[in-house]
Amino acid sequence: MKRNNVCEFTLMILFLFIALFAECAPRATRTPGEHANDAMIMMGAQNGDADMIRNAASGGGNVNVRDQVGGTPLHYAVGRGHIAAVKALIEHGARTDVVERNGASPLYLAATTGNREAAQILLKAGAPVDQSRPNGWTPLMSACFEGHLNVVEILIKFRASSRGRDRNGNTVLMAAAARGHDDIIRLLLRKGLSGRETNRYNRTALMDASQNGRASTVKLLISIGVDTNVRAASGRSALDMARQAGKDEIVKILKKAGAL
Repeated sequence: MKRNNVCEFTLMILFLFIALFAECAPRATRTPGEHANDAMIMMGAQNGDADMIRNAASGGGNVNVRDQVGGTPLHYAVGRGHIAAVKALIEHGARTDVVERNGASPLYLAATTGNREAAQILLKAGAPVDQSRPNGWTPLMSACFEGHLNVVEILIKFRASSRGRDRNGNTVLMAAAARGHDDIIRLLLRKGLSGRETNRYNRTALMDASQNGRASTVKLLISIGVDTNVRAASGRSALDMARQAGKDEIVKILKKAGAL
């Protein structure tokens, strides 16, 4: 074999060995502590320092770095209400659809905390409006449960489904009724919900409101004509639940409305 051919063959074997080693070698997982700029971005998100985020991102930091529970800088910035940091992260490519291990997206956090401005920024950046947690709860359901009408309005504006249900078949109206958020219930009624929906256990919004002692909500639901005598899979009615929960005012309201 000629000398040149021997050298070419040797180089080819060497390259193949290097490629095989690189393919088989374990890849390190990047964490905030392993890269200074990653850590700076995370710190900037937590403290609301938009300039720190921009400088670290320009220096090669990863705006989508994740902590031990799957949270990203965007999760922290949204959860703590740091709007300038939210904007800086999105400007540098932060993903809006990443979820923590518990399934919460940045938009879910904005909805839960009632941060309308953060929600609007995320939605304009393409955040999935109906992205749900493993239990089926969406940002809209959480906003309804927590009573954040301003966030409910913006989510519906961006076409969030008001007819979505969680894993137990609960509706967003049931979530609002359980906590007595009548203004949200009225909005949902205007959007086409009837207040008569049942979950997989045949529970109604009236039952949730009655059991939790939400007098104004019980009156509101009765005023739109819901059936006061529906029975859940357990065999109990709204009246039974109110009695068992010791909600005497609700018992009186239901009886006056014809509940048996």
